[in-house]
Amino acid sequence: GGGAGPNGTVNISYSCPDANKFDCIEIIDDGAISGTTVIRFICDDIWDIPEGLVEFSVHAVGGGGGGGRGFTGGGGGGGGFASTTVTSTSAFGIAAGNSLNIKVGGGGLGSTNVNIKGGNGGSSSVTSTIPDPGGNIIVNLNALGGGGGGSFNNLNGNNGASGGGGAYGTTPTNTPGFGGSGTPGQGRNGGNGGKGNGDGHARAGGGGGGASQVGEDGSGSGVGLSQPGDGGNGSTFVLAGSTYGYGAGGGGIGYNFNGNTNSPGLGGSANGVRIGGTASDNGVGNNGTIYTGSGGGAGTTGGGNGGQGVVYVTFFNFRILGVEYLYFNAKHDPQSRSGQLSWATSREWENSHFEIERAVNDVRTWTKVGEVQGAGYSDTTVDYEFTDTELPATGGNIFYRLKQVDMKGDFSYSLTRSIQVNPIKGNTAWIGYPNPSDLKAPVTVAMIDNTGYTDGTIQVRISDIRGIFSSYSVSSPDAVSNVVNSHLENARPGMYIIQLIWGSQSEQLKLIKK
Repeated sequence: GGGAGPNGTVNISYSCPDANKFDCIEIIDDGAISGTTVIRFICDDIWDIPEGLVEFSVHAVGGGGGGGRGFTGGGGGGGGFASTTVTSTSAFGIAAGNSLNIKVGGGGLGSTNVNIKGGNGGSSSVTSTIPDPGGNIIVNLNALGGGGGGSFNNLNGNNGASGGGGAYGTTPTNTPGFGGSGTPGQGRNGGNGGKGNGDGHARAGGGGGGASQVGEDGSGSGVGLSQPGDGGNGSTFVLAGSTYGYGAGGGGIGYNFNGNTNSPGLGGSANGVRIGGTASDNGVGNNGTIYTGSGGGAGTTGGGNGGQGVVYVTFFNFRILGVEYLYFNAKHDPQSRSGQLSWATSREWENSHFEIERAVNDVRTWTKVGEVQGAGYSDTTVDYEFTDTELPATGGNIFYRLKQVDMKGDFSYSLTRSIQVNPIKGNTAWIGYPNPSDLKAPVTVAMIDNTGYTDGTIQVRISDIRGIFSSYSVSSPDAVSNVVNSHLENARPGMYIIQLIWGSQSEQLKLIKK
């Protein structure tokens, strides 16, 4: 008799709740609360992506800048924010052995010397190259750190995600420091240092810039009341239903010449909570809140440290698949010059519809080309088909995928299929089709020979048989069809002349609308 076969195995791949309290990983939600796993990284680490994971998101916050020192020091700037969502096109999810390289930006140190500015916050970055059937998935996030605030004898705030606040100096001359510049898309400028209009007036440093608001300028008045700059407000993002604030600026410090108590500027807020460091009189400025990348406040004896940055990874950890596919096929019909798609499901649960998406020559840019209603609920085989009759005139590798949408609006993607299509041949550079066409049906006007075209403006002149014409300008060949269809939308049946002018070349097409 034959020998017994080995037992089968079940392999479960999952980032379990953290058992080691001394490493870089903190499990904020293991999914029991929200259905979404939320992992926080508080120092540099490598995250092994669970095998079979189809989609996950990454959110990074850079470290906040440190506050300046002195009677008129500036506050530190807030750190920036960057995020992305990774989706595999494989039906089996991401393969084993892939990981993310995670760098968490530390908060900039507050200044301990009036001649030195507060330190810049460190940038938080997440990088990886993940093999995928649709092409390698490149992850390259970089959330910049905030700029350090200026000090009494080193006046200008540093540049960063958000700029540090400028200080104000009196030696050798009265000099206002400038706030550092923020980086577009990540933060705002820091406030400038300033004083009142007369000699000996009160003076103050500017607040650090925040993710959503510039830092306030410092100033003073003739009655000895300084007006330090408050830190700019930060911003927020939402993970699994919880709101997280980040990137607020630290407050500047003001000096009152007549013996009044020096004035501390307030740290910026996010989501109603003050997370930027408030300045301190006769002491060290307050630190920016940890894991928010907020700036530290200025202080007369030392600047506060910027808040440390952070990286979050989130993913759904349970899901009932909307459909189970039996197959998905695509083929080219050269006779009708169309793409013939067919697929079938063995099971459907709350399946609203399928959206058919197409990409040409690469899988970076997808366009919806059609929609097919789903069966809703089914435990038996359901067959579907779709015909793409508007293939690009230039031909090429045509990719298709199905976006399955459930009744709540959630969706998932199928495997990707492709066909090879030859360009339409002719002695002209442009083609219009279908021709003749129904009055209500759109036409496609496409460039099939781009020789001599260098991404310049294309002039489109449309005239009827009476000679009445209209002219349009577009910036790319892909936009020509839009203006032609817009012009013909309310036109009467008949023949139209489409004159196209690009560079030193021109061509005319005749289109007949029935």
